[in-house]
Amino acid sequence: MDLSTWVVTLRRKDANLHVYNFPRYVQESAWVLEPGEKIYLHTGVGNNQFLPAPEPHFNLYMNRRRFSWNHPGEMICLYRRNTVTGNWDLRTHTLIPG
Repeated sequence: MDLSTWVVTLRRKDANLHVYNFPRYVQESAWVLEPGEKIYLHTGVGNNQFLPAPEPHFNLYMNRRRFSWNHPGEMICLYRRNTVTGNWDLRTHTLIPG
């Protein structure tokens, strides 16, 4: 799955904070998420990478100096640009019940 049109945001009280756009390239190559692969999204500083073993996964970094996901009631929102309508499709998940 090509995630280059996807965005992750932290939502608090109907405001999107800390927007993260999935990269087009990981380790200088275009990438897709294959079945069985995972993504670990890190708040901190680092280099995006793919690790094939023992469990195939991507480590993606927001390159922020402070933690972002630590207040009651926050939701992580995953948006995908609908290439037909241009609208954003939204999925949410509450991280810490408020």
